[in-house]
Amino acid sequence: MLTLAGHLLACLFWGTLIAILLMFLMHVGIVNLSSRRRYTLLSALVYFICFFFLMWQTVRLMGAVYMKGYVDDIRQSMEGSLAQLSALDATAVGVKDQLSQQYPFLADYISDIPVDEISPGQDASSWGDYVVDYVHYELNGYIAWRVGYMLLTAVVFALLLARTMRKKLPPSYVGINWN
Repeated sequence: MLTLAGHLLACLFWGTLIAILLMFLMHVGIVNLSSRRRYTLLSALVYFICFFFLMWQTVRLMGAVYMKGYVDDIRQSMEGSLAQLSALDATAVGVKDQLSQQYPFLADYISDIPVDEISPGQDASSWGDYVVDYVHYELNGYIAWRVGYMLLTAVVFALLLARTMRKKLPPSYVGINWN
């Protein structure tokens, strides 16, 4: 249980840190591309909302990265479970149900595995490799989706920020008063 809490806190920490870094880079990009802009109350609100959108996505992204490490950690345990089930001549559906109960964090991914790919005559290591590779494939797709969504969010909010910022006027030069 403490490991799970540690992973959750680490996801929150790293996700927030990455979101802060993205917001800083977005700020630098806006300032460099559109000079002479000042923040207004509306642009500060947009910046604040953007931070929470990006933080939510980066925390979810970091959760998927930690989940990939979790899948690697349980590979041997999963192969042991699959060896016991294959010794009992369990069906592929029974194997999926047993794995979903034993590893509830991966239940959504395990339930999506096509059962026609798993034959009861295979050894446990090939089943384990198949399950782990399938879960890795799904998590990689999820991570790519999160990165794309973060980039789209950053672009949309950067454009919104640029529209809501007020232009600074150039300093007026005081001429010499000859009177």
